[in-house]
Amino acid sequence: MIILTLLGLITTGAVLYWFINWFNSYTYYTCEGYQFFTFRYSVAIIFAYAMIVIGYGTYKASLLHHGDLLNGQLMIGIGGVILFLIILRNFEKVPRKMAIIGTLTQLILYVPIAVCALIILFAMAAYFSETKPVYRINGRD
Repeated sequence: MIILTLLGLITTGAVLYWFINWFNSYTYYTCEGYQFFTFRYSVAIIFAYAMIVIGYGTYKASLLHHGDLLNGQLMIGIGGVILFLIILRNFEKVPRKMAIIGTLTQLILYVPIAVCALIILFAMAAYFSETKPVYRINGRD
């Protein structure tokens, strides 16, 4: 079952990569050189999604522990503003119909990309931190 899952993930990633390249080439030729999926947009949208998710977690934890709600609200707001600016730029640069299609495609496809990017980021942080076990020699336990 693990092999089928890995094959499914690899196939999904390949299809996603093919679709993004096809969509970029299509919009490049039909929308005067505009591309919806670039590295800059990827970083901005992944950062915005991370801000929204982490802000929601911070807000929820603050509600439970009667803490400062403003931190979570600000993070959610910053993430929302980044997404709004990206959507606004899409509508400024391309015709309305293509902007709607491209923006919806961006917002839907970047969710799994953002999740995978965050998992890879946390895995890299865990690997490169070289965490070692701590031994207590003079402990009473």
